Amino acid sequence: MPIILAQLEGEIEDDPTIVNGDAVFHVLGVKVVVKPRAATSGRLRTPTLQRNLSLAELTATRQPPLPPSLFGLGQAGFKGATAIVVGNYVYGADQAGNPDVNSLVVDYPTTGIPDPALGLPFEYHPFLEVGPPESLLLGPLTAPFANGVLTVNGVPAIPLPNDSNDPRLIPWTPTNEFGIPVNLANVPVDTPISIDGYPGVVGGAKRFIGFKIVADSPSPGILVDTINPQVGVTRAQARIGGGAIDFEIRGGVFTGRAPIPAGSQQRIQVFGNVPGSTTPLSIGQARAGAGTNSFDGWRLRTTINPVPLVVPSTIFAIYSNSPIGEVRSLPEPLEVRDDAKTPPLP
Repeated sequence: MPIILAQLEGEIEDDPTIVNGDAVFHVLGVKVVVKPRAATSGRLRTPTLQRNLSLAELTATRQPPLPPSLFGLGQAGFKGATAIVVGNYVYGADQAGNPDVNSLVVDYPTTGIPDPALGLPFEYHPFLEVGPPESLLLGPLTAPFANGVLTVNGVPAIPLPNDSNDPRLIPWTPTNEFGIPVNLANVPVDTPISIDGYPGVVGGAKRFIGFKIVADSPSPGILVDTINPQVGVTRAQARIGGGAIDFEIRGGVFTGRAPIPAGSQQRIQVFGNVPGSTTPLSIGQARAGAGTNSFDGWRLRTTINPVPLVVPSTIFAIYSNSPIGEVRSLPEPLEVRDDAKTPPLP
């Protein structure tokens, strides 16, 4: 029964294509097979996508009208991109009749429980992330943001545009370290900046293309909205093990200019966006202690038992007792570490 839990990370060597209804490509010479129900169950994404990636988007060079290549990159579709694959490797004499033999398969049980037809053991939380080869640019802003260029450490970077006509790569809104949206034009020189992105070519010139930008400054003056209360999520992590899922989620709150009673606590409710569902998963509640026109961080640690049938793909927070009523944050991807292995079927 050689169907073994496996993980792979590396460059996609060929253009992902549809073969017998599955998406197929190679990483480090290994054939990767992505099943349709893995996509419809929300197991596929890019570093910037705030929803699940479809098989049509994964194989976009064969699915017009999406652009043939990702923004700033010259290769077809996701060819040359980095893939993180978690699934099951199928091999051995007893699998000779399996069409996926000698392949790393990303699949998901239709019912949310292991499927005997897929063999055992079966990875209960398969996953595929594909995107440009990521890099990090971190340092001071060395020139004011102008003409769409953000210069950090003297390196010219451009934010990934929202109008790239490519829904596979959507930039995150620039924020401060509390997860509150900022106006890059108002960020002063010498402010520490971190940019997650990738090198590319734009307009014939080499540029660092940033899809997630964070300005490390607690000044309300750099915010997009300098008046109203806001809440942000800065990191969302989860670990699956022992039949439960442990969450650690961090973020920040900006109280705005409305008076806040001294010593009052700001209530933050945390939810998860579940692929395929319009009903968010309630995860827990946190507190922050910021006063009027100020920032404060918050953190939530909690456990949900048993593990939800479908794990959230992104996390958002609601500032429930703000002076202007409930305020919702931008979503943040949930990083999941799976220490659990599916128990044998009876």
